[in-house]
This record gives sequence, C-alpha cells and structure tokens, in this order.
Amino acid sequence: MLLAILNNVSMLALAAFGLFWAMRRRGGGVAPSRRPILLGVLLGVIAFIVTANPVFGPFDAVLDGRAGPILFAGFLGGPVAGLIAAAGGAAARYMLGGSLVFSGVLVFFVYAAAGALLGRWRKAPEDGPVSFQDMGMLVLASFAGAALMALFIGPEARMDWIATTLPFILVANLLAIIVVGLSFRLIGEDARSVAQIERA
Repeated sequence: MLLAILNNVSMLALAAFGLFWAMRRRGGGVAPSRRPILLGVLLGVIAFIVTANPVFGPFDAVLDGRAGPILFAGFLGGPVAGLIAAAGGAAARYMLGGSLVFSGVLVFFVYAAAGALLGRWRKAPEDGPVSFQDMGMLVLASFAGAALMALFIGPEARMDWIATTLPFILVANLLAIIVVGLSFRLIGEDARSVAQIERA
C-alpha cells in the first residue's frame, strides 16, 4: 500500500519536468494555441498512470492522484485540456473495473468541468505562478466532486462509505493538488523571471 502511494506521488512530481516544457512560450516552447492540447495529453497520461496503479480502499474505492492532473488541466487549459486529460484517466479507471466503476469514471469529467469553470472564473494565469488561493479553491472543488460519489452508494452502505472511505479519498486529492499545484507554481515563477529578464 505504501509503495503504491509513493508511486502515485512520484509520478505526479516527475510530471513537473514535462509541465515545465509545456508551459514555456519561448526558447523552443509550445505555441499558445497548442498548449491546451499538450497540457491535456500530458496530464491525461499522468492521470492514466496514477489511476492504473491505485491503492484500493474499502468498498472498492480507488485512491489515487487523479484530482491533481485533471483539475489543473481544466483550470489552466480550459475545457479542451480538461476533456482530454479526463478521457485518459477515465480509460484507466474503466480498465480497473469494480463496483464503483461508473462513478469512478464520471468523477474524472466532474473534476475537469470544475477545473475549467474555476479557471474561467478565477482567470487562471497563462505564464504567472498559480496562487495558493487558486490551489485552495481546487482542493474544495475536489472535495465536492469526491463527495458526489456518495450518491452512487446504496443507502444502507452510504454512511459507512462516508466514514471509512471518503476521508482517504479527500487526503489523496489534497496531496495530489499540492504536488501538481506546487509544480505549476514553480513553473510560473520561472516563466515570469525569464520574461522579466527578456524585457530588461
């Protein structure tokens, strides 16, 4: 179990290298018009990998780092990036199967939509760092999306699921958003520094 958790966190941390390249506008970076597609593919691959190597909790709950890549794909890349990333992660969740496969797949698209809506509302930065306030909003969105899964649990087991499984999902979501969010924050700070040097 510990090995699977470390694998998830390691994959999310390693994603920072790809994200750094994807977010660069100059010096061999990607054109702004292609960034949503690239972000969606990159974060979709990360979501696929972490979802395909989950920790299983009670009630067949899949504990992984999906919330971070999917929410940030929607937040920074809009609906296109969110949809692409959600499709990648949802494919892995569908392959895992289990009694909660439908809600497990659906939550990917809920996260993508929530990220895209927050990105439009908060005016997500294109080159600047992601703020801690934005990260907090994404954490709350992930908690709401995870709580929606309770609707797919039978009434007789719902309270047990909320008490025994939901807390672990919330912790996994929190860790995933922190890891991905800090990566994007570092990338944004670097991009801003490069822009200031080029303007000088």
